[in-house]
Amino acid sequence: MTGQVPFAYDLGDDWLWRLPSDAPWSDTYIDALAALMTDLGAEELSGRRARVPTDMPIFDERLQRQRVTAFLRDVVDRVRPQARR
Repeated sequence: MTGQVPFAYDLGDDWLWRLPSDAPWSDTYIDALAALMTDLGAEELSGRRARVPTDMPIFDERLQRQRVTAFLRDVVDRVRPQARR
């Protein structure tokens, strides 16, 4: 579980939770964390756990492009939520 900090995007997407905001003390982050903890079921948790990679090719160019793009999209969505819609 992490926020929307740049390094979090290097870790990938499908096995971790990336909560909105870059500050864990922000109301947005705390609300998202509370909602996740309230709604999280054993099946979803096991699914995420099963997808944790055993080898992380962090410096793979194709993956880095995807991850940086995901980060930039989230930044734009936070600044201008309607920009991508």
